Amino acid sequence: VNCFEGMAGAVRVPERFLMTAEDCAEAGLPTLVTEFRLGQSVDNIRSQGVFIEGHPERRQKPDEMGFIYNVTEYKFEYIILPAVKWFEEKEGHLLVPDRFRMTAEDCAEAGLPSHVTEFRLGQSVDNIRSQGVFIEGHPERRQKLDEMGFIYNVTEYKFENIILPAVKWIEEKEGHLLVRAE
Repeated sequence: VNCFEGMAGAVRVPERFLMTAEDCAEAGLPTLVTEFRLGQSVDNIRSQGVFIEGHPERRQKPDEMGFIYNVTEYKFEYIILPAVKWFEEKEGHLLVPDRFRMTAEDCAEAGLPSHVTEFRLGQSVDNIRSQGVFIEGHPERRQKLDEMGFIYNVTEYKFENIILPAVKWIEEKEGHLLVRAE
């Protein structure tokens, strides 16, 4: 598990991670273990409390290693929020384009965990806007985005903050709304 340590010692293991015989030997597992579904075991710990339920002494070591029990919460707190804040600081707004990708340099600059070397911020923001991913059923997460001025409805935002002020400006400047579409 140590090979998956990320930011602040947080342990992130992909659900489908399979340890090979070499991995098992390198990790010091008993020689009879030639393959181990670490990802599945970690998922069972997260979702069902397998191995640790009713055993606080067993939970202590994973806790000390920074074991991630709630992956969605981890992603929201350590990836989404810092990335959105970084984008706003860099661009001066929160109209994140759907296809916006953060490079390794961007991820590091934003303070994302070291294991994140590319991040599809635009896709994540679009998923929040269109499907409520990360925030549905979690008003505390939505509140954090609200406090940042997160834009949930891009069409409404553009209409209220770009189109209407521009139309008002041209009306005041030209005295009419016969705007040419050139």
